[in-house]
Order: sequence, then C-alpha cells, then structure tokens
Amino acid sequence: MDMNRRQFMTASVAALTPMIIPSGVMAWGGRLGANDRIVTAHIGLGNRGLRLISENPHTIAAMCDVDLQRLEKVAGKHQSAVEVFQDYRALLDRRDIDAVIIATPNHWHALQAIHAIEAGKDVYLAGPLCHSLHEGPTLTRVVRSYDAVLASDAMLAVEDFVQANDLLYDDESSSRVESIEMWAPSNPTGGDTRSHAAPPRHIDWRMWLGPSPWHPYHPDLLEGGFQWTHAFGGGRIAREGVVQLAAALRLSGIQTLDKVAVEIQKQSTQSGLWDVSPELKLVFSLENAAVKLNWQQPAGKDEDVTSGIRVVSEQSNKTYTMIDGCLYTSDATDQILDSDRDRYIQESVGIQNRLLEWGKAIRQRDTRQDLLPYIANTATLIALAGVATRLHRSLVWDETHRQFIGDRQADRFTGQWGALPNRIEGLDIW
Repeated sequence: MDMNRRQFMTASVAALTPMIIPSGVMAWGGRLGANDRIVTAHIGLGNRGLRLISENPHTIAAMCDVDLQRLEKVAGKHQSAVEVFQDYRALLDRRDIDAVIIATPNHWHALQAIHAIEAGKDVYLAGPLCHSLHEGPTLTRVVRSYDAVLASDAMLAVEDFVQANDLLYDDESSSRVESIEMWAPSNPTGGDTRSHAAPPRHIDWRMWLGPSPWHPYHPDLLEGGFQWTHAFGGGRIAREGVVQLAAALRLSGIQTLDKVAVEIQKQSTQSGLWDVSPELKLVFSLENAAVKLNWQQPAGKDEDVTSGIRVVSEQSNKTYTMIDGCLYTSDATDQILDSDRDRYIQESVGIQNRLLEWGKAIRQRDTRQDLLPYIANTATLIALAGVATRLHRSLVWDETHRQFIGDRQADRFTGQWGALPNRIEGLDIW
C-alpha cells in the first residue's frame, strides 16, 4: 500500500473517531460453533509476540511485523504455511481470519485493536489496551458497538487474581478494601543516544512509528527498548502495573473514574535514550473511592520480592502479595496456599490457558464487557502517571470533562498525538 506519512497519519487520527456501525448491521459470516476452529493472525513478532505464537492453541494463518527479515524467518519455522505482511491493514482484509493477537509496542495497541474490530475480528492484546489519554473511551465505544471479544493479559490475569483472592477470604469478608500498595523493580537507565543511519531496507520504520510523534530510527527501540520511553512504552507501570492497577480497581469495585489526583512523592531522572524515571513513587487518589492506590519503584526495604500487590481489607486487616499471578499471605505462620488454591492458580495462569479462555469466549460470544471498565480505567491511570512524570509534578484529572484541572500545559497531552512534543514540522494535522 503506497501511502505517505501525511496520508497515513491523517487516516490514523481519523480512526480514533470512527463511524460506529452496530453489530447487527454487519455481515459477520456466521457465528463459530463449539467445535469450529478459530483462525488467528499475529501482529508483532518481538519477544512477547514469539512467546504468544509458541503458546497459541488456535490455527495461525498469517503473521505481520515491520521487520521483513524477522517476519520471514519466524514464518519459515512455523509448522504450517502462513501468509506474511508488513502492513497489518492488509492482513485485516483477509475474511477467513476470525481473530488477531496484537503484541506491538504500546503506542500501536488502541489503533490496531480498533481497526481489527472494525474489520470484524476479535482481539487479544498483550499489554495495556491504550497508551494515551484520548484512546480509552474510543476503544471502549468500539468494543461495545461491535460486541467484540476483546481480551488482554491484564484482563485475564485480573480474573485469576480476583477469583483466587476470593478463595483466600471467608464468605463474610466481602468488605471494602482499605488500601492497596503496588511495587516493581526500578526502570533501567541509559540507552545509546548516538544517532544511527537510515533504517535498513527490510525494516519499515514509518510503519513502526505509526501514530506516534516522529523519532529517528534507533535499533534498540525495536528490540524491546521502546518499553523504557514515554513515547512508545511507559516503563514498568505499563508492564507489571497494567495487571496490578487493574486488580486494584477490580478489588475496590471502581468501575468509573471522576476526579483523579496523581501525587508524585519521589521521582528520579535520567538523560539517556530511556527517559522514564528509574525510581518512582506515586499515589492515586480517586474522588469517588476512599481507597488510595500506591505505586512504588523499586520495592521498599521491607519487601522480600521484586514485584507485587498488597491488599488490606477492613474485615481482617490481612495482607496478600501477588507474585507472578500467585497469592501469598504476609503471615508466615499461615499456610500460603492449600492444595485446592494452588491447583486453581496453576491452572489459571499461563499464556496458553489464557488464549484458550479467549477462544472459549469467542465461540460463546462472551464479550466480558463487565471487565472492560477496569482495564480501560487502568490504561487511563497509566497515561496519567506518564503525563505527571513527564512534567515532573502532581496533577488532578477530571475524567468527566476529560481535562486537567488548572494545568493548561498538561492539557496538551489530552488530545490526539499531534498535541504531543516531537511533532513533525509542517504537517497540517499537527
């Protein structure tokens, strides 16, 4: 598809305010039966994408990546023939593909999910649903309007966590959560800032950048380094935090946001290619909820694990820690997990089991839209943390009016990508 960057970006921005057609009007080609195979395609073949391919229990018909050499290498090793694409939009034109698995950098997630849903596909997203503040409401509307089955690592992991947490509590302990603490390792520092030549011919750098602000080609960004930048990733709060924050909202029963204060209590800076703060301590205060959500990097001195979540309820004032999807009590005299709980958690976690659950939801058309607000609001909190740390100050967000309170500079981050720094000079859409 021959499209210059101006045309591509214009189309990308327009896609975030799509013409929504109710699902009843669409010709979906029939609903999958209980025994019908699910035909999938993979978009993004980095480390996470390769893991998803290896664990995918469904039929894989196509793959897409901006790196043609990697794409052909991975496809060539696959057990069955697959069609390859460098442009995901061409992949979405295949009518025989039922669903797509997206494992691209964070700045692509919402737009690719929207395009896939508009093309009649169900979606599995690896990582946060959204990257910027304006994306969440649009993606949520599209999912609901098309009755799409949208799943993500966070969505399914949170269900594992909450169901296992229910097993740990007595029937009478459905009381209000008092406080939630989350922690993760420090973000890495450094990153090679030296300039690089034009990207090699087998890499479509324009497509990698997609809807984001312009950035010169850098090979480290393609190899996972994007995670440690504000423009493309967001740091560990957009990795571990996407599950921890979603679990916090789910356990607190917070389905809607009103006014959200983001208080920076500690923040370090760095000057390399990676620009997210290595050390960070944030407190999210939600006007419509008594609970405060505390985020800390690295873990405090009293923590004996590198990543986790602690939930305290008023019923027992007991603390539970989540490590890699498993729950542990803080009381060393208690049995950590009895056999039933241990078996439940072992069967619940794991990429393949989550993809199987996603496939089951596709067959049954179980859209699980009850979980969507928690995951979308999690993306909003992560984006708010990103704005606060980029500006190095605390902020208050008004979700109802979609703006920051008394901070016009912060409001630059609430619009389309054109409101962000690093803009391409001269482009009309900016």
